[in-house]
Amino acid sequence: MKTRELLRKTEPGEDGIVRCNLPGALQVHVTRKSLGRALRIVDTFIKSWECLGGTVSLEGTHREGERNTIVAIGPDGTAVELFEETKVIAKQREGLRHISIYDRQYRPTGNLVFQIHGYGDGHRRRWADGKRQRLENMLHRIVKGLADYLDYEKYRRLDDECEERQEARVQKIRSARERREQLAEERRVDLLKRASDWHKSTQLRAYLKALSEKIADDALTAENPDLFSEWYEWAMWYADSIDPLTPTPSRPEYTEELENTLVEELDLTRRTKPVVDQLGVKDTDALYKIDKAAVSDVCGGDAWHPWREICRVLEGLGYDVSDRQSSWY
Repeated sequence: MKTRELLRKTEPGEDGIVRCNLPGALQVHVTRKSLGRALRIVDTFIKSWECLGGTVSLEGTHREGERNTIVAIGPDGTAVELFEETKVIAKQREGLRHISIYDRQYRPTGNLVFQIHGYGDGHRRRWADGKRQRLENMLHRIVKGLADYLDYEKYRRLDDECEERQEARVQKIRSARERREQLAEERRVDLLKRASDWHKSTQLRAYLKALSEKIADDALTAENPDLFSEWYEWAMWYADSIDPLTPTPSRPEYTEELENTLVEELDLTRRTKPVVDQLGVKDTDALYKIDKAAVSDVCGGDAWHPWREICRVLEGLGYDVSDRQSSWY
């Protein structure tokens, strides 16, 4: 865009600064008087930067309608700005001893500044008009300084990526170690429990055998032979049931009679019924196989109330829900 066309399309703000954010150009915050010079600097800078292999683009910010100018080489870039410096003129109100912030006025100086936005770790980030040297004569130094800055950003990015890879490998090792330790602990607890149960069952069978022999030798007499016979049968079953080496069928009195029920016949609240309908199960046998994660997916994350109600309904029909994490399901 030519300078004259830009002058016709831009209007200065209350402070006299013309702010133009042109596609593919730098952010320019200058007075109308300095606009032509600023655009020539912009034009020369962009051409020099592109000859170096760099790119210039605009990127939106958190403020509506505001865009940052990003200069980059490859994936590494930073925001830059060309603006006109202002000076503060303070006026004291009559009758007031101190100068208020509302008494300050900002006046343009005509001095242009090219500035990099970002942390440079010792790299130069600002070039400005001086008493003897103008910004136009420093463009080659600006381009070189910006290239050095982005080179620094590149190696900082590569170092950050390297550290992320290192952390990822360490985390992988730690996670694998934790899984191994957890598995070993689970196996240890299970082994000790099985050994303890086997020892208890062996003791119980030895005791029952000794008791039976005493009764057979008339050394002991059961007060109620029928009741003792029933108790003895149960005691032998219990000794076998806790023995990990002896497969033992369940006794009828300890087996809940399940009431497999169609989903449409369940007594559900208005909150949970649509959730169960979305699960697409036919009856409570199928519903019992559904886990909390599936319910959470249907609910969009908040599954506590529906899951608790589903477990409560299943338990009321005889299903065992004791392994579902806690008493609160």
